[in-house]
Amino acid sequence: MGTKLNNLFLWCNEKYIITMRWWLVLSGIIFLSLIDATRKIVKNVISYLNVLFPLWHFEYKIIAVFLLNFIFVLWLGTTIFVMILKLYLFIYSFCTKNKKEVPQELVYKINKTRAKNLWIIGPWGSGKTKLIKESLLALKKKYFYVSLFGLNNRSDIIKEINTQVVQDSILSNLINIPVIGSLFGWIISQDGLQILKRFQDRILVLDDFERVGGIKDDDINIKDYSIYNEALGVIDYIEQEIGMKVIVITSNDGIIKLFDEVIVPKFYPIKYDVGFSKESIKSIAKSYLSNNKQSEQLSEIFYILWSKRIDNEKNNEYLNNNYRPIINDLIYLSQIRDSKTIKSIMLSSYFSDLKFDLKTGNSINYEIAKLLAMNDQNKKVKKYLNNQIIELLTEDDDLTVSEIQNFDSQEKSLEFDKQILVAKIYWNGRIDNEFVYDINQTDIKILFQKEPQILVGNKLLAQIITNYYLSKSDEQNFKLLDTIKNQRKLYRMWKKVLIKDVIKKYNNGKRNFLTSNQFQRLVEYLQSLDTPFFDDKIFLTLIDSICNDNLNSLLENEETFLSGLLVNYIKLKQPEYEFNKNRIPFYLLENFIKYEYPKLSLPISDIRNKISLNYVSEFSSSMEKRRNLRQEIFESILYNMQKNPNKDYSKRTFSNSINDLKIYKEHAYFFVMELDPKELIGGIQILDLLIKFLCADNQSYIPKLLSILENALIDDKGEEENLRGPKTPIYEEDGIFYDYIENVSARYNRWIDELKTLEKNIVPI
Repeated sequence: MGTKLNNLFLWCNEKYIITMRWWLVLSGIIFLSLIDATRKIVKNVISYLNVLFPLWHFEYKIIAVFLLNFIFVLWLGTTIFVMILKLYLFIYSFCTKNKKEVPQELVYKINKTRAKNLWIIGPWGSGKTKLIKESLLALKKKYFYVSLFGLNNRSDIIKEINTQVVQDSILSNLINIPVIGSLFGWIISQDGLQILKRFQDRILVLDDFERVGGIKDDDINIKDYSIYNEALGVIDYIEQEIGMKVIVITSNDGIIKLFDEVIVPKFYPIKYDVGFSKESIKSIAKSYLSNNKQSEQLSEIFYILWSKRIDNEKNNEYLNNNYRPIINDLIYLSQIRDSKTIKSIMLSSYFSDLKFDLKTGNSINYEIAKLLAMNDQNKKVKKYLNNQIIELLTEDDDLTVSEIQNFDSQEKSLEFDKQILVAKIYWNGRIDNEFVYDINQTDIKILFQKEPQILVGNKLLAQIITNYYLSKSDEQNFKLLDTIKNQRKLYRMWKKVLIKDVIKKYNNGKRNFLTSNQFQRLVEYLQSLDTPFFDDKIFLTLIDSICNDNLNSLLENEETFLSGLLVNYIKLKQPEYEFNKNRIPFYLLENFIKYEYPKLSLPISDIRNKISLNYVSEFSSSMEKRRNLRQEIFESILYNMQKNPNKDYSKRTFSNSINDLKIYKEHAYFFVMELDPKELIGGIQILDLLIKFLCADNQSYIPKLLSILENALIDDKGEEENLRGPKTPIYEEDGIFYDYIENVSARYNRWIDELKTLEKNIVPI
């Protein structure tokens, strides 16, 4: 828009000058018509015309007068139109003058009167010509523009200058006159450069100096400067003889040495450098892609990609100081009609030029996701990505890896539709479509980058991955997990999925995908993956593999199975713990560990209620797992006494004699920390049960029990209400409540007194 208005402004200036000259002529005629002498001359001329042309009748005079009036009105209308248009352009230029500021350095150098030649030097495609034209228009400087491209000698240069001067001045009116116009053209051409003397108020702009003689790109580093001698001679003549200011525009390709060694010593020119600017890339792209309906968007994409590439290759002087590779890309892209194809080629070229191997015909989004999923490529790819490029990738999900030279003959991959969905999951985090495709190892590596709980259609991503592993017969597939080993959060999530879900399905009978030996090797591999920072919940499930063959034939239900895993877990975490050879309920085991090994935290929050009354052991022999119903009743009563302290269990029977019961160290810890010494169970005091244990050559546990009780008092654990102690009933409208009149510390102190007495008096049985 700005360029068209500027051209219109120049046209108005030219027409305004022509119109004003005609007005001067017309004013002179009107002035002469008012003088008597002039009137007599006109009458004599008319009388002579009547004698010479007897057919000069009245009607012809009427026609002549009409034509003169018509010409006058036409001239008047043209003048008014030009003046109105000129006023509009003046107002427009005044309102927009601050939007297009000319660099102050360039203003100074253009206006410097003593300098007759100014050299504008910059990289090819840097917008030198546009800068000069817009600057001269903004400064209201009239100029002639001449391109030296392909001009081989002095006469060619002079002829081209002469032609441009005629076309861009009022002399063009003479050339366009029918019949005699060619004569005027020949006369003007004989003036050569002298024609410029009539326009010394203008500036001569000589562009493409480096292309004099049709020099090709291969010849830009020229050692012999003779080819430029005639062009330099013309410039020197115009400066010295004509006195006209010359602006020479040239690329710096191979010219710098010529400028320093020849031009500077001879011409003493003023130099203005137009540097490489990333901001110019967008306008250059827009000019090449102007025929496309989405030129604005495509130009923005082109600018984003090239800017990022330049930022990441700051040491590449060729790339950071040259528009040539940019223009070369745009020449190819301008030949393509389809906007999506252009976008595909832009992104493909960007990554291809950065030496990333993208497979032609595949989805670009998929290929980039694949690179990001590779440990050896991840950091390198991220270096060349930013939020803008990621946004470009996610805007269109069906972009294809394309080669710029063969874009019209490329076919999409057979897996292209699946790749689109995999890429969508990676870039968007979920998809609404159902995933009905078979995935491969590459897909797995990409999908491992997302959390297993995201939705894919109506399934979790974890289900898709699990189904893949159940359909394969090679445990090596599990090593794909190594690709996210450095991403701890994701690693733990997916490890849990693979260990828990896959192995669980294996144990449920889906064993056809791994042999027994393969399964064992798989489990050993999973167990060794990340020992320094393993997750307890995941590791707990891993123990399934350690005792898999034994457990399947021995366990009756899932709760017992989980209890067995916990035993193995404790053995691995606390190897010094000596397990009881007989079966004990898990609640006793947990209570014992809480006080004996306080730093050992059992990952059982999700399964505690399921397994508290389940029995655990080392499963070393079938005899040790023989059930004792009387003992189990006793254990369940103890558990209920802990959970329901207000109930009376003193009359509950479970055995004919105390001798029928087995009391272990785990029981001793439970008695002391959870029950009262005088409390009754089936008519037997809890204290008597403890004495039974201590008399079985276990007196060494008395100091341990005393230490635990004393530590509990020090840690203020005794400040809680003693739910097992004396209480006063409170009757309210909705029921009976109890007010406990002592704290747990009172119970602990009773145990301390009893244990100290036993320590002095107990005799081993």
